[in-house]
Amino acid sequence: MTELKAKDTYRIQVSDNLSPLFNASLLSLYQPIIGPYATLLYLSLINEGLRQRSLESHGRLCDILNMNIMDVYKARCKLEEFNLMNTYIRTIDDRSTYIYIINHPLSPESFFKNELFVKLLLRSIGSKQFELTASKLISNKANLEEFKNISAKMRDDELESLKLDEVKFNKVHPKYSFVNHDNIKFDYDRFFKKVSALVFPIELRNEENLQLIGEIASLNGIGVDEMIILVGNSIDYQKKTFNGDYLKKAASKVGNAKLNTKDIYQSSPIAFLQAKQNDVEIASSDRLVLENLAYKYGFSNEVINTLVEYVLKINQNRLILNFVEKIAAQWLRIGVKNRDDAINACKQENSAKYTAKPSRIMPEYHQSNGDDTDRDALLAKLKKELQNG
Repeated sequence: MTELKAKDTYRIQVSDNLSPLFNASLLSLYQPIIGPYATLLYLSLINEGLRQRSLESHGRLCDILNMNIMDVYKARCKLEEFNLMNTYIRTIDDRSTYIYIINHPLSPESFFKNELFVKLLLRSIGSKQFELTASKLISNKANLEEFKNISAKMRDDELESLKLDEVKFNKVHPKYSFVNHDNIKFDYDRFFKKVSALVFPIELRNEENLQLIGEIASLNGIGVDEMIILVGNSIDYQKKTFNGDYLKKAASKVGNAKLNTKDIYQSSPIAFLQAKQNDVEIASSDRLVLENLAYKYGFSNEVINTLVEYVLKINQNRLILNFVEKIAAQWLRIGVKNRDDAINACKQENSAKYTAKPSRIMPEYHQSNGDDTDRDALLAKLKKELQNG
């Protein structure tokens, strides 16, 4: 448990366009389960979040809620348990900054389909009040089986205008298809669906930052949820800057990279190398080698892993940066893009080692057909040339 302190600061992200049934669902269905403190905290966070302009301390929450800091913490945990909010934290020295993502409550229809929630509500208010609540919130929909749908549809010219809007949208939509980095293993679509503009401000979502995030995730085997937290910790919200070096260091400490058992060469290079050494944590010098192959040369996981395996085999299980980079530079020049290319490059390297070296051309007096007379004549000629200077 991270201790919550009154001096700790927070920011709130609140979704606009709350459902018309928002209050009914929260107050009639959730409140009996989560209690008045959590309900009051939820409503207060929404009210604060819609008007918040900067980081604020939890002391303010305590004052406006008339709660102590422990009550606020317990109420927050209750909201998190029912997915009414998600909490992210960054700690520097002895002060923590929290980001609170406020989620919508389930609609009454979805709530009553959740078996766990229904049981909790029934236990909280009893069967009589449960039936009364359900009768108020479950709508009686008309039976449309014998009716014909005559609703108007959008005209073709309107659809064409929407296509133009889509083009405009694509111009501002984050780009995450990078030249020479097509094999980044990171789910950007899910990342953008889950990360908020407060956690990762829009102005910082440039191509350079997004590419680095994907490379770091691929190298270390980090998923979307973990990366959102790491990205949030790498941002200075007051200066609106993104610290890529901090993200690299933080990612290196995650330490949960797992081997891809379906295709080990598709695994993150960290997990692949650890598996090569009986899951012992890799040395910092070896990590530097892998980072260079990923960040500097832009190789995919399967190419990095094939290269690492090859170098360990031919270099007595040692990864020496200069040696690895010589091979990497050669692979870059010949256009190695995937594992098949990498295997062919290894074969070419091996065949070159066994190619016979051209014989050195010897001076005329060293070349002999075995005839002693010719040899004596050559020696005499050489001696004469030396005497004549």
